[in-house]
Amino acid sequence: MCGIVGAPTLSLGAPLATLVKSRGTRSWSLTVLDLNTLTRIHTHQDGSVYDETQVANFMRETMLFLDSSINPYYIFHLQSPTAIDRKYHPAIYMGSNNTEHYLWHNGMIDSSEHRKYDRKWDTQILLESFIDGDGEPDFSKLSEFQGSFACYYLNSKKGLYAFRNRISPQYHYKGSFSSVSFDEAEKIEPGTVYSIPSYDVVATFENSYNPFGM
Repeated sequence: MCGIVGAPTLSLGAPLATLVKSRGTRSWSLTVLDLNTLTRIHTHQDGSVYDETQVANFMRETMLFLDSSINPYYIFHLQSPTAIDRKYHPAIYMGSNNTEHYLWHNGMIDSSEHRKYDRKWDTQILLESFIDGDGEPDFSKLSEFQGSFACYYLNSKKGLYAFRNRISPQYHYKGSFSSVSFDEAEKIEPGTVYSIPSYDVVATFENSYNPFGM
């Protein structure tokens, strides 16, 4: 089990990350993005239990090379993986035309998906499953994916997005997202791809995988 949080400021994101500790804390990561350039500025990976003191220490290191020109967005990923080997998010795929694809994922995939790919990491498998032959995201392919997922996806040429299927939780309020509910937040609609931070709907997909009848 794991949890993900996205927020436009660290002061919003760190408390939300504390709230998702119930979903697993065997390891965690924090990624700083620049929404102006759609680039990943820095990722901190930590094998210890998450706490906000460590976030403060990380930010002191990070601020040494961040400048005022960036438009930051912070993504936390806390995990208690079902596999022995933990994998730090995000998963990365280098597409055509120097496009970089990144995925943060909360959920589990069906064993049938593992048999389709050489990859073993479920987050990497999910990322590559909806990138088409031209290296472009095809969100309609998410309807074919056998598994649960709530995700953030960064495309270095297009933008940052949030989406989930019906059996994975994800909540939103004013540019912040979380795997658990927080004050004034509402669940985002399943099968809907939202841009961050505008919350515009950019695509939809079917929720074909629903073994629990939810």
